[in-house]
Parts: sequence; C-alpha cells; structure tokens
Amino acid sequence: MWKFLQRVLGGSSIYYDKLMKSRDPKVTITEDQIQEAKRILKPLIKKSYGLVEADRSSTTPQFFDLKKTTIPYYKTFLHPEYLLHVYLDLEQGAKLSSKIQLVIENKENQNIPNEFPSLPTWESLIHVDVLKHKEIVALEPNNPWTLYKKAKEELTGKAKKNQVAGYPQWIVNDLNFRKIKENKFLLQMELETDKQIIYFFLNRDLQTVEHYVQTF
Repeated sequence: MWKFLQRVLGGSSIYYDKLMKSRDPKVTITEDQIQEAKRILKPLIKKSYGLVEADRSSTTPQFFDLKKTTIPYYKTFLHPEYLLHVYLDLEQGAKLSSKIQLVIENKENQNIPNEFPSLPTWESLIHVDVLKHKEIVALEPNNPWTLYKKAKEELTGKAKKNQVAGYPQWIVNDLNFRKIKENKFLLQMELETDKQIIYFFLNRDLQTVEHYVQTF
C-alpha cells in the first residue's frame, strides 16, 4: 500500500520526501533511465527568468488593507509580457493576505536577461501532462520521483526560489493543483527574513491575481 501511494502521490519537497527516503532502500537510477526521462520531459520545458527590477509606473494605484491602512509599494519586476508591480508590507511579511497585492501592467516583448529552463515539480507533473507522468512511472515504477528529480536537475539545474514565468517551484506539496491548473503563473519571490515564498498567478477566467504563500 505504501509503495502504491508513493507512485500515485509522489511526495512533498520536505516532509514526505524525507519520510519516503527513510523507508526505501538505496535507489539506483541508471544513466539510460535518466537520458530517456530527459527525452520525455524536454517538450515540457518553458522559459523562465530571474528577477529583474524595473521602475515603478506613474499610473500604479495605491492599495489599502481591510483596516484602510496603505499597503506600501515594494518593487516592480520585468515579465516577458508585463510589468509586475508588487505591494507588500515587509513588517508584516506574508502573514496577512490583505497586505499583499500585485498589479499587472501590459508591456510585451521585453528582453529579460538571465533566462533559464523550467520544469514543474514532481507533484504537479501529473496535472501538467498525465501521459508524461505515466511514462516516467513506467520507466522506474518504484521510485519515479527520484528519476524525475535527477532528470529535471540535469535539464534545468537546481530549483530557483525567485523567478518569473515558467513553472512554479513549490516548496511544500499542500496545494490543490487541479484548482490552479488553468491559472497563469507569473512570479515567485522569496522573503528571506521570514523564510517564505510568495507565488502569484493570473486567474484567466476572472482576470484577477491570486497569490499563495509557503514557508520553508
């Protein structure tokens, strides 16, 4: 039963990953498996970018929380299609959802340095492409997450905590991936003082911004 749940659910990047490793014998992944996994995953690669700051637009509005207190402007970041204006009360960090806002300003065809490839986390792969998820499981039925992690790292390098576009690099597997599957990932940024990462998405249906906070 344990191995069945592992194959279906994968594991989180923190707790479940450690738990699985404690129960499994040493995993041996062959070079042939890694190369085949890389071949399977290459079509899923998206472009992602490091955080590059830009000037604040003169038209960005003021924001207020539920107590009518001003939410301070934080920074503006370049996106291939937008300027992303982040409002954040650093003293509160990400403790209060109402203290975090993002304004999207259309600005297409921006040339952003520090481009790098991006792939989804193992836990979200099944929601990105179920067939490719099944192919990885078929390659290594007992430890597909380990094979995926090795192939992904060879294709994209270490997962980034700060990035624009691409796939979100979740720290903890505590999301309803089906709920956010159709949303457009915009930005993730680390709050070093609080050891938190904020993830911003565009809800395509509602044309609103949603955000999620994870602690590492």
